[in-house]
Amino acid sequence: MALKNPSANCFRKFKGLQLTFQVVTTVICTDKTGTLTQNEMTVCELWLAGRQLTVTGVGYAPEGDLLEQGRAVARPVDADMRQLLVAAGLCNDARILPPNALASHWTILGDPTEAALRVVARKGGIDLEAEAQELPRLRELPFDSRRKRMSTVHQLHAKMFQTCGSATLAESGRSINAREGSDDHASAARPPLPRKR
Repeated sequence: MALKNPSANCFRKFKGLQLTFQVVTTVICTDKTGTLTQNEMTVCELWLAGRQLTVTGVGYAPEGDLLEQGRAVARPVDADMRQLLVAAGLCNDARILPPNALASHWTILGDPTEAALRVVARKGGIDLEAEAQELPRLRELPFDSRRKRMSTVHQLHAKMFQTCGSATLAESGRSINAREGSDDHASAARPPLPRKR
């Protein structure tokens, strides 16, 4: 049996298919650094003890400023900001490489997220090589999908200093009180994190 208007029926099917394609192609979601980008990550904002800071500069060049309410943060940074930047820089295995004969721009060795954290520490005036000498790493807990973070333990005089890496504590439902060195799930008996004076 022949259809009276076979092209109309095909059009209806094609029109439905066309609408499906329109819906599918209006949104593209991706989480791949390097696939659609230049394989560079940049820290753009910092939140610390009720403060929000903007970070200027793009890519891995340690050029830019930390801005609070539109004004550059004076260096040396305050104790809370210093503790955040030192922790971000020390709980880290990436290296930032300046321009050289092989590359005309700053490059990295290691994880792009960790490199971005090292760059923001440098933008805040932190000398990570000197910090690593003063706070030698004693132990590393590699990234674990259950814990959702990497951690390192460093020697600070006779005490230990622990840093948490790439995954934010906010993802695990925890918040840090930088002034007291505690988190809202911590035991009251745990001493506060030591501070560099």
